[in-house]
Amino acid sequence: MNNIGGGKEMSNNSPGSLMSGLLTGVAIGISLGLLYAPRTGREIRAELKHRALELKDRAEELGEDLLEQVEELGDDVRTRIKKATVAA
Repeated sequence: MNNIGGGKEMSNNSPGSLMSGLLTGVAIGISLGLLYAPRTGREIRAELKHRALELKDRAEELGEDLLEQVEELGDDVRTRIKKATVAA
């Protein structure tokens, strides 16, 4: 794929699909870890709470990163439209 405009190329993967895959992988990892770790119910619940908070924080970070990328893409599109309008 040629990048004629010299800007960033977009991947075929959507950001939502990346986030979904990441969150699914984390959930599977947590589940497997809990299944194979001999702990009391109280310890498991505490670990689940801790991991859920970590997952929430990570999802918020990913959401912020995604928003920043979308804003940058919007700025890039606006700049290109202005340049094309001036050139026409």
